[in-house]
Amino acid sequence: MTTIDRYTKLLLHMDDGSFKDEMGNEVSNIGNVTLDTSNKKFGRSSAKFNKNSLSLDDSKGDFHFGEEDYTIDFWVYNNNLSTSFNVMIDYRQTGHVANPIIYFQNKIIKVMFNSKEVIIGDSVEVNKWYHIALVRSSKVTNLYLNGKKQGTSWNDSNNYIKVPRLLIGNSFDNYGISGNIDELRISKGIARWTSDFTPPIEPYSNDKYLIKQSNDYYSTYNNYLKLGQPTNLDELDAWFKDYGMSNIFNLQDTLTSKKVPMVEGVGNIYESLDVNLNDLKKEDLYITEEDNKTYFEYDYNNYKIIDEIRKINGGIGNVVFKEY
Repeated sequence: MTTIDRYTKLLLHMDDGSFKDEMGNEVSNIGNVTLDTSNKKFGRSSAKFNKNSLSLDDSKGDFHFGEEDYTIDFWVYNNNLSTSFNVMIDYRQTGHVANPIIYFQNKIIKVMFNSKEVIIGDSVEVNKWYHIALVRSSKVTNLYLNGKKQGTSWNDSNNYIKVPRLLIGNSFDNYGISGNIDELRISKGIARWTSDFTPPIEPYSNDKYLIKQSNDYYSTYNNYLKLGQPTNLDELDAWFKDYGMSNIFNLQDTLTSKKVPMVEGVGNIYESLDVNLNDLKKEDLYITEEDNKTYFEYDYNNYKIIDEIRKINGGIGNVVFKEY
């Protein structure tokens, strides 16, 4: 099983209604992309598109590759393919830009860059799942369909420009797919494959991480939150599921807010886990919902989890994770 690593910048399992990104990026649903539980490659469901899209804000530059190696890979299932464009990945806002576009045209998979076709692959069939991977390695980009290299290699020394958003399942001018996408991952700084390969046979790992210091467990979900010491393994397992993070690469990130989980009690009364009320220095307080969970969120500028870790036990502790 391939686990999430520091190169993973986006991971959409397409298993929940909010289309949660395991790396924490905000995903906007434009035009009512739906979950399809009857047709999926992995997990509980896939995302079903019909001239609509999922949009990702890229203000952090996670999807801005510059001149670096990268990998974009996902599964796609087409209900039908028009003779025009059926776009799956689009960086454009209004016109052609120095970023790749992955699409079908006349059932043929292609890659476009700055209005020019740079890779032309094989034709595909409808009503069939395909794994697609676009990979740049040492200034050479290749397209793979079900693990097989497509067309000719593209000499790609381009410096990709930074754009404000990324579209999945559609183009900026509404030439999208009619079908499903599942298990979409974007990796920056690494070429996951450099030759023909066997496509993944299971979803990318959704391991859950906690930090343990002085026998107490802590969550690192947009906060450094003390959970305490579990009374038994069942309680610890619940902590992993409810409060564990799918990666630990946010420890050095500069955060602008803190989130504290809220638990529903008797009589539909919600209570947050412990909040340091001394932190509440601004008027910006929120009750938010994410992945069917409720959080108390408040602004807190220039906050790093690693700084909180260093305050406890001289910064000594353990990274603990559980595979799911």
